[in-house]
Amino acid sequence: QAPERDVIVRYDINDYKEKTDLSATKLFTLMYATLRSYRDINIIEASRRGLVRVIESSAEMFKEQFLDNFANGVLKQVSSLLAGGRDVAFSLEDAAAVTHDKKEMTLVAGTGRFAGNVGGSAWDFFPARVAAAIEEHRERGRGEYGFWVGGSYVGMVVGNSGRASILYLVGEGKPAEIDTHLIQIFVRNVLIAVENLYLRNALIDTQREVVYRLAQAVETRSKETGNHVKRVAELSKLLGREMGMNEYDAETFRLASPLHDIGKIGIPDAILNKPGKLTNDEFTVMKSHAELGYDILKHSDRELLQVAASLAYEHHEKWDGSGYPQGLKGEQISLVGRITALADVYDALVSRRCYKEPWPEDDVHALLRDEKGKHFQPELIDAFFRSLPAIREIYTRYRDDADEGGAA
Repeated sequence: QAPERDVIVRYDINDYKEKTDLSATKLFTLMYATLRSYRDINIIEASRRGLVRVIESSAEMFKEQFLDNFANGVLKQVSSLLAGGRDVAFSLEDAAAVTHDKKEMTLVAGTGRFAGNVGGSAWDFFPARVAAAIEEHRERGRGEYGFWVGGSYVGMVVGNSGRASILYLVGEGKPAEIDTHLIQIFVRNVLIAVENLYLRNALIDTQREVVYRLAQAVETRSKETGNHVKRVAELSKLLGREMGMNEYDAETFRLASPLHDIGKIGIPDAILNKPGKLTNDEFTVMKSHAELGYDILKHSDRELLQVAASLAYEHHEKWDGSGYPQGLKGEQISLVGRITALADVYDALVSRRCYKEPWPEDDVHALLRDEKGKHFQPELIDAFFRSLPAIREIYTRYRDDADEGGAA
């Protein structure tokens, strides 16, 4: 007979009973305790899997930099979080992501019954008692709140300004305790992230405003058309996406684009606004705006201004190497420089300037085709013509009041 300690230590055995210790009552108690242990192990494993899904879902969503994409990602991930490959008592039917300031409660994203109402007022779609509960918690001030209203869960984060970010989950049936716990963890993480996203977007909006104001100051001085920088920015992002940029890089490009001519601030008015053809000496001075713009922006370590420095320096380079100021050729020119070159030339041709009338669209297209492989990258010209419907829409939206010609 093996000693009890030796059996427990050396073999995969968790208990040792002498025959004299066995009785019906003790066997029943042992089996019941073992089944409870098995249940607890399953709960722990389910919690572990659920937390893994929360982490994975959060990581996937936090890649998004824009609120509407983020909100849609939240709703997709919360559905998969609750399903998780197992049967649950709580069945998610509809979900909504909402922002609520002191005046309005706006639907940012939705599934099920809310899917077709994005951008509308959530007051029109939420049950009265849910809306009342949301308003009651918002009035309590800054904090994180989570509560059930019938079979629906509402998670809220209220910021200092009184604005609330809300996730509303409409379900059927009573959620298991583990589901409730996972929902609360997930919603709390998401709503804190939403608040951070609001702060980020506020900084971006401020940055965008400063960039546009600065670009408009240069534009006004050079007497160019009022919407030139906006059109070039929108066209740059459109072509950037068409050429394979991800959304984040394309948006950064769009924000940086208005600064492409910032160097013109150092060009004398007599040259900048001369109605006729420039002399060789005057053109040499005009060409210096590319390097001046680069010198203004290059010392910043901010990503947006680094992109702006590159496109300011390179937007007069040409694919065949005949451009200025560096004489770069082919892919020596950054993608943002290549795209800005095309966007800037296109806008100059189709718009009225102090020295010219707008060209007809067909003439502009003919010139672009002729410059394919010379001034412009061939693949970029192909991307331009693939995007013509969207380009025309940009020029309709940002048409100059005085401009009756060009690309309409």
